[in-house]
Amino acid sequence: MLNSYEAKCSRLLINLLLQALAKRDPIRRQVLRVKGCLAGSKAEGLLEQGDMILAINKEPITCFHDIENACQELDISEGNDDGLQMTIFRQGKEIDLAVETDIRDGMGTIRMVNWCGSVIQDPHPAVRALGFLPEEGHGVYVARWCHGSPVHRYGLYALQWIVEVNGKLTPDLETFIQVVTGLEHGEFVRVRTVSLNGKPRVLTLKQDLHYWPTWELRFEPESAVWRRRTIKELDPSKGGDVLQCMEGVSEVIIDYNSGTRHHIQKTNGRDNS
Repeated sequence: MLNSYEAKCSRLLINLLLQALAKRDPIRRQVLRVKGCLAGSKAEGLLEQGDMILAINKEPITCFHDIENACQELDISEGNDDGLQMTIFRQGKEIDLAVETDIRDGMGTIRMVNWCGSVIQDPHPAVRALGFLPEEGHGVYVARWCHGSPVHRYGLYALQWIVEVNGKLTPDLETFIQVVTGLEHGEFVRVRTVSLNGKPRVLTLKQDLHYWPTWELRFEPESAVWRRRTIKELDPSKGGDVLQCMEGVSEVIIDYNSGTRHHIQKTNGRDNS
């Protein structure tokens, strides 16, 4: 008897919702459904795949433009720290949720590190759209690798996260740089990775700073310039001693607008162009 009553209420609720949505947009007569959430986003733990979005802030939602308007109103409003007040339909029930929004600049990848011949960066939106991040945190993502490099020889390929280096967690790119800066030339490095399907793996590789120095490439949106900075390499002028470029920084500046390249060698704060 209880199941019959719940089914009757559910049908009545659905009819009322359909009438409100049809009145909002009588031509298209559609409803938006959640396909997935970006991994690590604030909506990930609240919205589920298959949820139908009925209303935001008590206003019926029938198209992407309605959601965009609601987000813009949230940006200009003051004192609304609870996010979007969403009404969804899940498994025959109407549910009210407060979903906070995330800021996305749309710039894409603006920073990467080349370490042992692998291109390391923060997980980009296309990866996060898969809906998975390692349990240890965001990690740093291996986007590409070079033939003949240490990562090629020892099997550290692309499409996986590096979550630990020599037992030290690498939750973000800045932490990863700090960890690998302390590694010496010829040192065997233990790396723990997690693949896209969540499978963990531990491998060891030998660092080669002679042919594969550690360097960083960063984009500056204000000046539209890419800057290449050497982090650690062997100094051939000193018989192969390790040169950790912190005070003496070697930079290659690429002007995105004109396409020109400038090499700058900084020594003790002075530029030798």
